[in-house]
Amino acid sequence: MLIAQITDLHIRPRGKPAYRVSETNALSERALDVIARLSPRPDLLVITGDLTDCGLAEEYALLRTMLDGLGIPVLLVPGNHDRRETLTAGLSLDSRQVLDGGFVQFVADCGPMRLIGLDTLLPGKSAGALCATRLSFLDRALTEAAGRPVAIFMHHPPFEIGMRVDAIGLNDAAQFRETLMAHGDVRQIIAGHTHRTCSGLWRGLP
Repeated sequence: MLIAQITDLHIRPRGKPAYRVSETNALSERALDVIARLSPRPDLLVITGDLTDCGLAEEYALLRTMLDGLGIPVLLVPGNHDRRETLTAGLSLDSRQVLDGGFVQFVADCGPMRLIGLDTLLPGKSAGALCATRLSFLDRALTEAAGRPVAIFMHHPPFEIGMRVDAIGLNDAAQFRETLMAHGDVRQIIAGHTHRTCSGLWRGLP
């Protein structure tokens, strides 16, 4: 099982660079082209939020065109730049996506692993959150993993990386950690949001 992950595409309407300077569409197309040509070919692509820059229907329509031509199953979670209603209306979601309470999340058993995607979007805010409904979803998904090793995908990192972006990370990360630590099968947390590549341990979790 080979899983590819990308994040923070910030797709814009055609001809409109993000923040007037960044050609995010071209960069996203280039990344997807690389993924499509990988050998061995990935079994799954996970996108960890900020699929679009402004949550516009036009942006999701453009992204759908990019993903439909990929030929690889895609699972996703929203980021703070996304809008849930427009996202779900504009994209063709995999059957493993779970719209629980309106939140865009997923549970997928892939080979020996269980993948869990969490919706940390807090509308109108740059920071993220996990409410009781989303934490309950996580607890159920972990319980039903039945001993499978688990990887968690989310947009807002629950840990500090030593940059100003830490101020807009995941709120109330302690409750998230308590839910994870109640289960012994979480192997990795994979997030987006910071526009940086970094790795480490958070309270013993990679």
